[in-house]
Amino acid sequence: MTVTGRTDTNVYLGGVAAYVNLSLGADEAQDGLSDRITNCHNKGEVRAEATADGNAYVGGVAGFTSMKCSPMFDCTNSGLVYLGGKVLGGDNAVGGVVGIVGAGIANCKNSGTVEVNAVVNFPPVVGGVAGGVLSYASAPIVCENNENSGDILAGAATTAGSITGVSRSVVTMLNSKVSGKVERNNVVTELTEANYMNYIYGENWSGGETEPAYDGTIFVAPTLPEGGEGTEDSGDNTDGTV
Repeated sequence: MTVTGRTDTNVYLGGVAAYVNLSLGADEAQDGLSDRITNCHNKGEVRAEATADGNAYVGGVAGFTSMKCSPMFDCTNSGLVYLGGKVLGGDNAVGGVVGIVGAGIANCKNSGTVEVNAVVNFPPVVGGVAGGVLSYASAPIVCENNENSGDILAGAATTAGSITGVSRSVVTMLNSKVSGKVERNNVVTELTEANYMNYIYGENWSGGETEPAYDGTIFVAPTLPEGGEGTEDSGDNTDGTV
């Protein structure tokens, strides 16, 4: 899928869904269990090459999930995710699986290259699995059991990581498996014991993220607990360029 042309608003682009919004009532709380995005898979290229007066949110499976949307589980991307063109907005994100996820993300894998080569007023956050994990839930959310083997060619990104570019709110980050290159501003970040948190998670805004001790490229921790019953959205894009 390729988006070109010009828009005076935001660009949302994903191989399965561009924008996912869960609306809760005034007396409902985000529980991270009842509604989820599961088993969605993309194999095609996802390319945003438009001129946008707003922001750009680009992901292999989904571009953006709202802050009241529950986690993404068991989603994969193997296609190129690319942000080019010109983006004038000040809040941009690119991820192998999702640009911005509004809750947790678990058991997701990316093997596609994530590349930024856009003219931007404000550089994006870039991640191999998620560009940003930005929940405003009061309870901890998870970024767990995720894997990235794709190269991250982040250009002049604000921050870039093999799993996430940035996290905000209370996020528990566990069980990451990473390989591939992380390159930002033409500088390649190597995975070492001293810098593994930044290599995996880019810039950690909330300061509450945790990860067990460095052990090569795998970090061992308890598995994600079983969730409750609820609605599940699923879908695939198995061929072609999106």
